[in-house]
Amino acid sequence: MDAGHPASAALAFADRFPSWRGAAPEALAAFGTATASLWREITEQDGTAWKRAMAEHATATRPWGTGNRTQLRHPGIRDAVGPVPDA
Repeated sequence: MDAGHPASAALAFADRFPSWRGAAPEALAAFGTATASLWREITEQDGTAWKRAMAEHATATRPWGTGNRTQLRHPGIRDAVGPVPDA
């Protein structure tokens, strides 16, 4: 994504793998939320630019709901994890 690829491309790439395609939507949502929360916590301890970027990417690619697996998170869900802290 740092190279300019949209979050939807990252999710489409993940959808190529049977483990991703076969996972329950709820499991994917839990994984995405946990990953975004982890990177947010990391940036609270060390706000290095690349770590903040990872937190932003993790939040942007977090799938939601039970619909299309390449669909991006609902716009309002970011607030559940919180913003990425500034350095």
